[in-house]
Amino acid sequence: MPLITVSNWRGHERCRALHDAIRVAVLGITELGLTDPNQVTVVFGGEDRFGDPGDENKLFIAVEYLFDREERTFDVRQELASAIGLAAKTVAGTRKVEVVVRTIHPGAHAVDDAIAHPNRSTFWSG
Repeated sequence: MPLITVSNWRGHERCRALHDAIRVAVLGITELGLTDPNQVTVVFGGEDRFGDPGDENKLFIAVEYLFDREERTFDVRQELASAIGLAAKTVAGTRKVEVVVRTIHPGAHAVDDAIAHPNRSTFWSG
């Protein structure tokens, strides 16, 4: 179950719309094997978690703890990043959106795994 953190979001009245748009985008990528909305956790984090907290025109979204599986290829992860980014743009309007997707090998420590396998990350910006 991936953890999706949205940072630098100041549209509190539209949190549900953004939350739902991201969930629909994730569940639309069938290769992920996620079929239940409860398998997708979307949280709104602090403004200083990613990037430049002073840039109100950027929305940062990080997908973490997505287990590395054979069917979750680089292309599938890139499709996921794009789908989330485009879904967020429908709610965020003219704000720039950046999405990073990081996979982790089941049973590995997140930091050690990221250092050992940096190619497991994908990125989308728009």
